[in-house]
Amino acid sequence: MARMKTCKRCAAEIPATAPKCKHCGSLQRAGCLGAVVVILCVFLVLVWIAIHRMYAGPGPQTAASQAENLCEQAVRKAASHPASVDFSEFGKQPPMNMRDGSYQVLLAFKEKDALGDTIARDAICTVKDGKLQTFREPRP
Repeated sequence: MARMKTCKRCAAEIPATAPKCKHCGSLQRAGCLGAVVVILCVFLVLVWIAIHRMYAGPGPQTAASQAENLCEQAVRKAASHPASVDFSEFGKQPPMNMRDGSYQVLLAFKEKDALGDTIARDAICTVKDGKLQTFREPRP
């Protein structure tokens, strides 16, 4: 015997698989609860991904960005007033990949001297295999 259900419009008994009522002709839709649940789940997954990306730490460093960070550390270490070193004002050149696999980094920066005067400076670093090989500050 087939399962039966009640028509949503006229309350007559009809087969559970009937697409429309044989008494009143109204369509027997399953409702939108299933679609709402699916949409809500998709929304929650997208929110979770967005939050995860926002709070996840930076991805693995490339060799070029690692070379740049090592050079910036060397500049701060060599500076007489490390807190005054500012790399933000000058546009950064990307590190150059040399034939031997090393990276040459050219940094332009500003720092303050003992009197508080701002001085524009340059530094050149060579980084190979994640280690600082050379560091120099050319004099004008």
